[in-house]
Amino acid sequence: MPQNAWIIPALPLAAYVLTVFFGRRLGERAALIAITAMGLATVLALLTLVKVINGAGAAVHIPWLRLGDWEITMGYQVGRVEATMLVMVTLVGWMIFTFAKGYMHGDARFNRFFAHVSLFVTGMLTLVIADNLRRVGDHGRLLLPPDRPLV
Repeated sequence: MPQNAWIIPALPLAAYVLTVFFGRRLGERAALIAITAMGLATVLALLTLVKVINGAGAAVHIPWLRLGDWEITMGYQVGRVEATMLVMVTLVGWMIFTFAKGYMHGDARFNRFFAHVSLFVTGMLTLVIADNLRRVGDHGRLLLPPDRPLV
């Protein structure tokens, strides 16, 4: 299961894409997509934590750029700390999504809210499993509002 940890941040990302493209048609049912994605991500994070506690772990490194002997990789790693944080982020995210469904009821930007929060959670989860600082910087940009440039 730790080898498939990339699926955990992919679920809120899929919720973001679906909400952006079909949010107006779905109306307030768009929140169910985000809540379901976070619920599934929480279950997968719990399963990953159980596997890691039993001794499993994963580190996937994909070559991204090679310059002679120097290589920049892109990938993820899942150990005890990462698995614990995956559970924390997904569980708290799922609770926030569930609460926000009722809180945002009737709001004009209901769908946009769930799209942006799904993208934010995707950024948080990729930060948790990032294997190097370059990737932390790349995915950290998802945590900023789109109208705020990086310094």
